Amino acid sequence: KVLVQSGAIQPRHLHETSEQIWIATKGKGVLLLCENGTETERTFESGDVVRFADGDIHGLRNDDQEVFEYIYKKNKMSFYILSE
Repeated sequence: KVLVQSGAIQPRHLHETSEQIWIATKGKGVLLLCENGTETERTFESGDVVRFADGDIHGLRNDDQEVFEYIYKKNKMSFYILSE
């Protein structure tokens, strides 16, 4: 579980080889994204689910007065070369 205090920011960043799924469990936050080279923001609140693929730029800001909570699952991708 991740707790994001009121006024806190997780700056935009990316993971080159890690997919993430976030599930908002309490409160309301703002996703900080970058879509087609343009920085965007989207509301992210309790019950919402979002997936970030490898290389997706993402972050989070809590503008609310309450603590925002989410859980996440990270999946590091492994690649194997199979020979016949």
